[in-house]
Amino acid sequence: MAIRFQQADVIGIDIVMPSMPGALPSNYRFEQLDLAEGIPDEYTGRSDIMHCRCTVQHMKDPPKLVNELVRCLKPALPRHYRTNELGGLVIIPEVIVGVLDEERKPVTSFFYNSEIDDEKNIINARKLSGIGGYLVFLDQLIRSPNYRAANVLLESTGVVRNIRFEEFLSPVGWAGKDIRHGEEIGALLCTMLKTIFETLYKKLISHGVPVVVVDALNERAIVELKERRYIAWNCTSAIASDEAAS
Repeated sequence: MAIRFQQADVIGIDIVMPSMPGALPSNYRFEQLDLAEGIPDEYTGRSDIMHCRCTVQHMKDPPKLVNELVRCLKPALPRHYRTNELGGLVIIPEVIVGVLDEERKPVTSFFYNSEIDDEKNIINARKLSGIGGYLVFLDQLIRSPNYRAANVLLESTGVVRNIRFEEFLSPVGWAGKDIRHGEEIGALLCTMLKTIFETLYKKLISHGVPVVVVDALNERAIVELKERRYIAWNCTSAIASDEAAS
């Protein structure tokens, strides 16, 4: 983002320091923060855009984080100023646990069933969606029980307007059909999914899934990266009102 929008100052925030090879753009800096503890007061009312991807749904207190994001937006000028200047924009993209085929039809995700034997689970792992199987497990592992859809959370802040809720598809390992920047998105998503597979492999085993079943799931998921899949997302956005940073 910093490279593409060189006129902007871009700040990245995460709980861990990311690996960033090569020289960083001069308009970019990173801050290591735990969003569960809130965003420092110095950011109140300063941001034109707050972009928070795949984080809200996994926080212990999702409403708190959404309120923090909105607090950091530049507020719109009061209406009596008779200006069209808008407040800051918050964007919250989140993955939907769903995988689709090349024709954009849903495919069935693998789900480990402890009530059937290993052989039947292995058969299911080899014929169903391995990508979906990993995403289902990830969702069960870290989705907050306090989560509500981002449009509901934004509306509950009472200080945003023009809330938009949209669904879109991202190609996995290919350019997709009629997808803007599809090749770039497909490559990035493929890399991200490989990292998820590696991270969750041992987690599945520690949660009681037999190694032979996890191996079958992993083999299927790797192959599926080349099968022209899509992953479904939703993206919620809103504009700050004149009360956002108050």
